[in-house]
Parts: sequence; C-alpha cells; structure tokens
Amino acid sequence: MSTAKPQLIFIAKSNGSGKSTLWKVAEFPVGLSFLNVDDKFKELQNTNPSASFKEASDWRNAEIARLIREGRSFVAETVFDEGKLGYIKSAKKKGFEATVHFIGLESSDLAVERVSERVRKGGHDVPEGAVRRKWHESLNVANRAAERADSIMFYDNTGGFPEIVAKFQSGIVFELGERLPD
Repeated sequence: MSTAKPQLIFIAKSNGSGKSTLWKVAEFPVGLSFLNVDDKFKELQNTNPSASFKEASDWRNAEIARLIREGRSFVAETVFDEGKLGYIKSAKKKGFEATVHFIGLESSDLAVERVSERVRKGGHDVPEGAVRRKWHESLNVANRAAERADSIMFYDNTGGFPEIVAKFQSGIVFELGERLPD
C-alpha cells in the first residue's frame, strides 16, 4: 500500500505568462490528470462553436473540486486568483501536498502583448483591462500562496523560457536563482 500523499500542482499566473510553455518544458510527475482550460475551450468549440471560455473554466473548477474530493493527484493550469487559495486549503485538509509553479513576467504590458499575439494565432482573447488587473492580483495571491502551499517555485518568463528565480518550502525561502527580476 502506498503512503504517498496525493498531489495538487498549480501552474499559475496571469494571462499570457507562458503557463502552457512551462507544462511542456518542466518535469512533472507522470500520469497525473492535466486540467488545461485552453485545450478544453478548443474541444468545446469543436462540438459547439458558440461555447464560451467560461464554460471551459467552469469545467476546470468542477474537475479540481472533484479530484480533491476523490483524493486524486492532478496538475491544473490556471490564472492565479483568490479561489485557488481555497482549493489549496481544501486539498491540504484532505492530505494533499500542494505545489505552485508561479510564472511571472516583468510587466502587465508584456502580458497584454502576449495575449494579443495569441489572438493573432487563433487563440482566445482577454480584454486588456482584465489582463492588467489579473497580472497585479496574481502577484498578491502568489505571496499568500507561498505561506499556504507546501512549496512554491517562482519563474521569470520574460525572455520566453521560464527561469526559476526563487523556491519556497513551507513559507521559507529555500533557494534563490542567479538572476532576480527588478
């Protein structure tokens, strides 16, 4: 019988930060469910062209709640907001180990630029005001998550490839990268 704790892993930040890029390049445990709203949105639109991004987001949130209830490990790509702290709290009560991979950019201007580029390539849009608001909010949420999650890794993806700039274990700085953002 295995005594390993189930894993909640969030790949988090604001829109346009490179969450999908981190999933492709980082090493995550094999075999975990990966909840990706962008992929779900494309899937929904294939069967129903009028499907909304909110439907995909609602699906992800329901899946997170279900997997926590069932005690099953997963990775979720998400814009980091207050609600995700609630999932961390719920998961830890159920015996999960909670890890956050937080991807940062040097500015909300860059986040807006990257969302615009995604739209030009056929991806979904997010209003500029929402991108800027979520960029700032996610920084505040990440600071609080550092105290609640078992571990949190901060990455800078300004250059297009995520570089670790800091690791926290149980709210304490565990490691600092060679290059810290301004």
